[in-house]
Amino acid sequence: MELDIMAIIAGGMAIVWLVLLLVFAVTEFLTQGITTIWFAIAAGVSLLLALIGAPIWLQVVVFVVLSAVLLIVGRQILVKKYNNSLEKTNVEAVIGQTALVIEDIDGKLGAGRVVIGGMEWAAAPEEANAKFAKDAQVTVVDVKGVKVIVK
Repeated sequence: MELDIMAIIAGGMAIVWLVLLLVFAVTEFLTQGITTIWFAIAAGVSLLLALIGAPIWLQVVVFVVLSAVLLIVGRQILVKKYNNSLEKTNVEAVIGQTALVIEDIDGKLGAGRVVIGGMEWAAAPEEANAKFAKDAQVTVVDVKGVKVIVK
C-alpha cells in the first residue's frame, strides 16, 4: 500500500481552513474591528473548495485574493455605512464654537488669542482687516494649522 502524501495533505486542508475560519471569526468577535471577518469569509470559501476536492493551489489563491479584495472593499463599505458615531477631532470640534478673545485680534498683524472650552488658541480674523478687542465673543469658522479663524 502506497502512501499518497498529496492526498493526505489535501484531505487535511479542510481541517486547516476550518481552524482558520474559527480563529478569524473568534478574533473578529472579540475585537470587532471589521478586519478579520474578511479572512474568515475567505477561509470559509476555501473550506468549501477543499470539501469538493479543489486543488490546494486553488484554495490558497482563492483565500489570498478573496481576503485582499474583501478587506479593501468590504471594510470601507461597512465603516461608511455603520460607523456614523465617529467623534470629531479636537480641531473639527472647535468649528462653530464661541470663543472668548483673551488677546486682541488684529487681521493686519495676524496676532491674537482666544479661549475655547478652556483651551487657548492662536487666532486670526476671517476678514484680513477685522479687529476684535479683548473680552469680545467670536465664532470659530475654520482652523488653519494651529490657528483658529474667527468672525
